[in-house]
Amino acid sequence: MIWMRLLKLFVATFMLEKIKNMFCLICNNNKAIKYVLNIRPNNIQEKAKYFYINNHNIVYNTSKKNAIKKKKLLFLLSKTFHCLANRRQTIPFHVLKSNNNNTPKNSLFLFDHNFSKLKLCSPNYLGATRSFNSIFLNKMEGGEDKHKSNCNNEMINEETNDTSEQNDRIQSCILKKKANFTTDFNDEKANKIQRIDPNCDEHEIKENIPNNGCNNDLKKNNIFTIEELEEMRKNSNYVKIDDTENNGFSIELYFDYKELKLLRKKDEPLSSLKNRLILNLNKLYQKQSKQLNSIKNKNANKTIDGNVKSEKEKENTTIVKFYDKENNIIDENTILKDVIDKLNYLVIDEHKISIYKNVYDLKKIYVSMDVYANHQIIPVHLPLGEMENYIYYWVDTNEKNVLNSCDIFYKPTNDDISKHIQLVIYDKKNPIFFHFTEEMEVKSNPFEEQIRIKEQRYSDFRPQSNQHDNNAKNTLRILSYNILAPIYTNTKYALEYMFKNIDPCYLKTNYRSHLLIGEISHDFDIISLQEVSEHLHTNLFYVYLYENYYSSYKPKSPSGNDGCSLFVNKKKFTLLEYENCEFNTVVRSPELKNIYDIFIKLSDDLDEIIKEIKTVYQIGIFMHNNSQNIFIIANTHLYFHSLAQHIRVMQTYCILHILEKIKDKYKEKYKNKEIYVILNGDFNANFESEVFSFMEGSDVMENSKLWENGKLFKKEYDDLDKYPTLFNIDNNSTDQKINGPYLNRKKFLPLYSAYKKVDIPYTNWNNNFIDVLDYIFLSPELKVKRLLKGVDKHLFGQYKGIVTPFNPSDHLSIAAEIEL
Repeated sequence: MIWMRLLKLFVATFMLEKIKNMFCLICNNNKAIKYVLNIRPNNIQEKAKYFYINNHNIVYNTSKKNAIKKKKLLFLLSKTFHCLANRRQTIPFHVLKSNNNNTPKNSLFLFDHNFSKLKLCSPNYLGATRSFNSIFLNKMEGGEDKHKSNCNNEMINEETNDTSEQNDRIQSCILKKKANFTTDFNDEKANKIQRIDPNCDEHEIKENIPNNGCNNDLKKNNIFTIEELEEMRKNSNYVKIDDTENNGFSIELYFDYKELKLLRKKDEPLSSLKNRLILNLNKLYQKQSKQLNSIKNKNANKTIDGNVKSEKEKENTTIVKFYDKENNIIDENTILKDVIDKLNYLVIDEHKISIYKNVYDLKKIYVSMDVYANHQIIPVHLPLGEMENYIYYWVDTNEKNVLNSCDIFYKPTNDDISKHIQLVIYDKKNPIFFHFTEEMEVKSNPFEEQIRIKEQRYSDFRPQSNQHDNNAKNTLRILSYNILAPIYTNTKYALEYMFKNIDPCYLKTNYRSHLLIGEISHDFDIISLQEVSEHLHTNLFYVYLYENYYSSYKPKSPSGNDGCSLFVNKKKFTLLEYENCEFNTVVRSPELKNIYDIFIKLSDDLDEIIKEIKTVYQIGIFMHNNSQNIFIIANTHLYFHSLAQHIRVMQTYCILHILEKIKDKYKEKYKNKEIYVILNGDFNANFESEVFSFMEGSDVMENSKLWENGKLFKKEYDDLDKYPTLFNIDNNSTDQKINGPYLNRKKFLPLYSAYKKVDIPYTNWNNNFIDVLDYIFLSPELKVKRLLKGVDKHLFGQYKGIVTPFNPSDHLSIAAEIEL
């Protein structure tokens, strides 16, 4: 027996000397580790040959008088590799016993040499989770290790000797080595980064969503290039399991440079999955064998007798087993949905394959907006809430080792113009899960000068106080903005009439997106947006504001083409609840029945018209973190029809009714706290309208001329240029007296407009119509400190409206800075 072992050692030594190559480790049972020869190093390993430590010994304890035999070992590395390839064609040449009875199959161990012994350290102490885990060892200098180990009692013995004291010593040893770990390899990677974002402090990477520069020292972080990530994935073995929409599982197996994709039902047994894997693997081996035979026949230029069979065909069997976290084999008769959470890894023959469940699909990430210098890029479908688990950076596609920025919302510079860039993102723990977006060209916006001129309105509206002083904590910055929904930009009426003076390419969402982001990027605490499509809310504003704002979206209809978005600063407020509602529901409520019954008598079809109106009231209730007072923050967009003042005044009555109810509810709940109201939106009414007067405190009487509109109103009449005399009350007057409901304003909470007529000349301009339609209404206790100014009309003159290549909407944003 001993002669056989010595013969194996001799053969192993001979192979090591003759074949200078990379070695991997696998376990052939729960106690024995065997070295196996890899066919070839991959590209990453080939480039890092000088890190291989090739002067170490395999130490073999014969267990007879503690005699020790030493042989050369070429496996140990001094850099980190993830998921090293585990080729099926490898041949074992030496077996050593492990001290760890619970060693999982194919688990990689760290061997440390101190010139007299070889120690075994479990990967569990390294926090390893992969089938082939990271290897840490200091680079040799002058033939000796930088740091010699003090772990002198952990030898690889043929006899089991597993004690908790021994494990404690091993763990202590590894923790010390981790603390002292340094490699020149990281220095080399850092040197490859030729240009760092100027906002980065000491070349650090910040791995979270805010718009900051890089925050972790590159020398302490292995940032993999695209080439390295692709090589890693190609040489990795793993299983990925995801839920599907059809009550099933999507299963992907990457093994031995092969890829299998399966769809399985949740209620089928595990054995069904196993049998399908075996069947498909055998098919792949048969196909591979035929291809090899074909190549050999062609190279030899002659016929070979019989087929050259693969190793797998000779064995004519594939063994597949599933294991849980305790390394127990899982019963194959178990139903998939009942066992999916227990699956930890599977073993194909003697190869351990890690299982990953419901991993975020990074392939969903893309950039839909046009990319312009000096404007931030907002990627779509980021793994929000989990960004700290990922490394991400932007590169020039022509210089993939040149780091442009490690900010997820990169703002290209003028130096980037005409270059092609892309976002790279990968999982920190499992870099085999990565994605890089399609390359995108950085353009120069030819209207940058007009954008700069328009932005001058913010010169007197920038934050003044230090955010940490008490005045700043009691100061709130509020924005209200109708952004122009995409659905209203591509109709025939829009292109031929409303926006006829602008090239249609500037109406597209992918162009307007970078301008919209610029409008909301001025340190606002409350952002109320109208005419927001669900796509823009979810894939632009929500992504950009996710980290620091509460977010709510209320669509007008299930299609999500138009709606309201509300964003509130998490640092200044705590969300209590949302109470969103619809106008056509509130107006029919029992509490308003008397008012509504009188209102619908104005015309025969008014009730049907009201049913079709999709106006929404978006309402959030928050507690102010500094004062602990309650804020009711509301956002709305009243009915657009130019001839429907009677409907809009009813809509204002309804929202005031709802706000009053919410205020009473919270007054009862928080008796000692102040209740404040902020109501923002597009009211489609000017300063002279009865809607505005009603909002600021005036009643609407029964005999108001406002109600005569209701008698004559038809939904299709929306263009006064086409119907100039339609609503001339004198021409359409009758002897019949028209009365509507009496709307008592004083029964509701008082509000006032932050803007007065002298403060801003217009917020909406479209062809022949120009006026103020947007407002911020406040409780009297909230005092206005500053207002955002308007824009000189001359800037938009040639377009005869404010939808231009440098303004993305037919409205101007309005903003107020208020103080408690």
